[in-house]
Amino acid sequence: SKGTTADPRRLGTGQLPLVRLRRDVEHPLSHNQQRLWFVRQMNPGSTVYNIPSVVRFEGPLDERAMERALQLIIERHESLRTSFVVHDGVPGCLVEPVVDFRLERRDFSRLAAPENNRAAMGAAQEAVERPFDLSRPPLMHALLVRIAEQEWHLTLVLDHIIADGLSFAVLIHDLVHLYSIENGVPLPPLEPLDIQYLDYVDWEQRCFEAGALEAHRTFWMKELEALPELVTMPTDRPRPPVQTSRGGRHVAQWPPELAANLKDVARQQGATLFMVMLAAFQTLVYR
Repeated sequence: SKGTTADPRRLGTGQLPLVRLRRDVEHPLSHNQQRLWFVRQMNPGSTVYNIPSVVRFEGPLDERAMERALQLIIERHESLRTSFVVHDGVPGCLVEPVVDFRLERRDFSRLAAPENNRAAMGAAQEAVERPFDLSRPPLMHALLVRIAEQEWHLTLVLDHIIADGLSFAVLIHDLVHLYSIENGVPLPPLEPLDIQYLDYVDWEQRCFEAGALEAHRTFWMKELEALPELVTMPTDRPRPPVQTSRGGRHVAQWPPELAANLKDVARQQGATLFMVMLAAFQTLVYR
């Protein structure tokens, strides 16, 4: 809302520094993690918040080097070594120094096409629908499937409580680099990560304690006070008593100039491209 003095984009957090915390003690969850943990308690065993990604490789692939690279990824990123515990109904998290990890492997290269691809898709779907135990890291499933002599699919599944869609860009970048090193390519080592998510959570909590949370809450409670509790849209099927989250996906390509124009709008509004697209969809729903 332009002109509103409580605009969240203008809420400063002062000069609070990011500091590195001790790793041998339990720490609180971020607000996003608290929300996801709460939802999990209402629907234990749900896989709705499993985030999958499939990477396709062509050419020779060293399975042992891939497994070692994934082990190094887990060592590098503490979120993958984080366990979630509960004391008196209050969740907390702890970074484990070492976790057990094995790369799952399947070989469908002896099957003829398209049966090999169908088998690979079925195996990937099984990995995506496998629930996580938040107390037992790593919260990542990794499945390497051989489709043909020179074709491989790597399916990675992360729990949303430790990652989001953008996390995969970081993970894949690091994985390719580490796999190349393990495969004998002379690349420099990745720079160490001085600050990790746990340190951000501490910074977030200190910002909220300094007043940022209440300012955000006041702004959004005012902005959203007139919204209906449930938006009922006309559908061709009745609303089920229990939400299944099953759905489909439609993929379309837009001209590059349209994509560039949308990004320009996002920059002008100080918003992400996702926010612009969501606003467009909400306008469609409104009409």
